[in-house]
Amino acid sequence: MGRGGDKELARMEQIVRENRSAGHRAFIVPCYYQADGMMNFKMERMKQLGQQRLLELGLDVTGVTWDEWKAMAYFEVGVPEPREPEKSCPKCAETIKAAAVMCRFCGSDLSGAA
Repeated sequence: MGRGGDKELARMEQIVRENRSAGHRAFIVPCYYQADGMMNFKMERMKQLGQQRLLELGLDVTGVTWDEWKAMAYFEVGVPEPREPEKSCPKCAETIKAAAVMCRFCGSDLSGAA
């Protein structure tokens, strides 16, 4: 993607930062792609790059709509619920909470385990 595409991806990141800092759990991120003779190619490429960037930012992309007349894509995104840190039990390998001192599956004492 050229300079215009890079600027648009940076603008998308700014919109995500603003919405996250405002505490929004779901919002729409607009994305402009330059309309010219290669519009269909650019539209698909920007869709791929935009979705990839949003996923890298830790968002769930729940939908995308296009407005071909405005050369805009609108990504519907959601902020996933924060999860507690997890670890594997060293005895039975089941996934448990990182703060656990006893495995809920095998009953192993984890107070001395790292």
